[in-house]
Amino acid sequence: MFLYPRSAQAVLMSFMITVTGTGNALVILGFVINKKLRTPSNYFLLNLAISDFFTGVFTLPLYLNNYIINGKWVHGKDVCKLWLTIDYTLCQSTIYNIVLISSDRFLAVTKAVKYRDQQNKMKPAFLKMAAVWILAFLNFGPAIIIWEYAVGYSLLSEGDCNPEFFYSGHYLLYSSIFDFFTPMTAIAFFNLSIYFNIRSRTKYKVQRNLAGFQEPTMSSVFVVDCTNVISRNMPSVPHETTPSVSRNSKILQSLSRICKTNHHSPDVRDETKNSALAKDKKMAKSLSVLVCTFSLCWAPYCFLTIVREGFCTTCISPVLYDVTCWLFFLNSSINPFIYPLCHPAFKKTLMQMICFNRNNHEMISKDTKTIK
Repeated sequence: MFLYPRSAQAVLMSFMITVTGTGNALVILGFVINKKLRTPSNYFLLNLAISDFFTGVFTLPLYLNNYIINGKWVHGKDVCKLWLTIDYTLCQSTIYNIVLISSDRFLAVTKAVKYRDQQNKMKPAFLKMAAVWILAFLNFGPAIIIWEYAVGYSLLSEGDCNPEFFYSGHYLLYSSIFDFFTPMTAIAFFNLSIYFNIRSRTKYKVQRNLAGFQEPTMSSVFVVDCTNVISRNMPSVPHETTPSVSRNSKILQSLSRICKTNHHSPDVRDETKNSALAKDKKMAKSLSVLVCTFSLCWAPYCFLTIVREGFCTTCISPVLYDVTCWLFFLNSSINPFIYPLCHPAFKKTLMQMICFNRNNHEMISKDTKTIK
């Protein structure tokens, strides 16, 4: 009676493993092939793809083999601890990577000048990526490894693979609140700040267009023919210069420097601002897709975990809890599809890899026919 549901689960999980591993491997390969993708902001996406990749090739296969195929944990206690440590670290790194990506986009929109100056500095980006993994491990890794030695006993039964603190409801409750809802607060702050910043700039742009407003420039005070100033030869100064000739020469030199440095017209500045606003809007939309997908996949599981462990153990249906757990895993499968949809550079690189493989296949087929 239970054979068909378990078989169906095995097929679905195998498909999820294939999509997660292959999709994130293509994203990682894209960074190897296309050097233009190697910017600090894109490296944060790479960090997330690495986390999702190991979820697909390590965490999910062991879950499939033990809990779906065999119905219990069959690989022993040591492998169980290793699996739990890596699994919890990967989960936490996913959350922190989303926080890191959101903060990066926040700086790009609200502090554009400072952000552009940091785009050529790769060391800070690598340090942030390393910090994500270190913090992700420190959250649960030590507790998984040494909990039973600290308390002096183990509550883990044969055939189960849960961290020892799983049986301590208070620890699981507090950790779920701290390790999900606290980062989500930061994510919400960054995204709302981006939204209100773009909204304010868009409103200002609309008001300018309706009022026909033009920024005051030097030309509103006095008019200077810059072309004439720059091209005009400086007056020859005799050996014995008078104060008036020297003063006029200095004035012309100052006007020449002003004309050379402030050569952008108000129309060009407006066009630059509009282009930056359009770019920020596109960036905000791509970030909102990534964050909303993450929230929809993670929030149900974390919310039910808090309710079950902190308030009512029997109120949550096991079937419903398992569904939220699968939705939790699904996030790693969806992310590789978000990158090319929201980022043209990823899409272009992915298409190049697909076309390259297809062309190679066609060349091999032609060579085979020629040999025959």
